[in-house]
Amino acid sequence: MRGRWSLAIAGVILIAAGGLLAYLTQTAGGIRIEDVRFNGATGNTMSALLYIPPNATAQTPAPGILAVHGYINSRETQDGFAIEFARRGYVVLAIDQTGHGYSDPPAFAKSKRAVEGALRGYKELNLRALHMIRPGGLLITCSCSHHVSWADLEGAVASAAIDAHRRVTLLERRGAAQDHPVLLNLPETEYLKCLICQVD
Repeated sequence: MRGRWSLAIAGVILIAAGGLLAYLTQTAGGIRIEDVRFNGATGNTMSALLYIPPNATAQTPAPGILAVHGYINSRETQDGFAIEFARRGYVVLAIDQTGHGYSDPPAFAKSKRAVEGALRGYKELNLRALHMIRPGGLLITCSCSHHVSWADLEGAVASAAIDAHRRVTLLERRGAAQDHPVLLNLPETEYLKCLICQVD
C-alpha cells in the first residue's frame, strides 16, 4: 500500500513539474507579439505575426528573421520557433503565405458548402486560360482543396472547354509528391490535384 502512495505522489510531482516547465518554455516571456497586415506585391492583403524582443527598439534595432510556414499551414505554426528566436534577440516576422490564414486571396473551398462556388471559380479561371492558349498548347490547372474531388476539377475544366469551343485532352493527373503521402483512411490528405491537358 505504501508503495502505491509513493508512486502516486511521485506522479503528481512529475505532472506539476512538467506543467511548470511547459509554462516556462511555451509562454512569450516578455516578447511582444503584434498582428500586422501589409500590401503584397500584387496589392493583396498579407497577414503576419511580428515577434519583438524586449531589447529591440527604434534606437537599438535587432536582426530580423522572416519565417515562412509550410504548404498547408499558417503563421501560427511558427510560434514555437519565433518565440525562441525572439528570446534570443531577433525580431521575427511570421507571414501567412498568399491564400493561407488571413492573407488574400482566400482559398476557393475551405468547406463542403463552398464547393459549388469554388467550381464556378475554377471554371471561370480555366475558361479565361483556354481563350489565351494557342492550339497545341498546354493547360496546367490545380486545386489544393480536399473538398474538390478529381471529378469536380475535371468537370470544371470540361465545362470551360465546352464554353470556349476547345478540345481539351487530359495528358496527366498529378498529386502531391512522396513527402505528402495520401492516407487511405484520411481522405483530407489527398488535397493536391493537378491536371495537365493539351488544348486544341
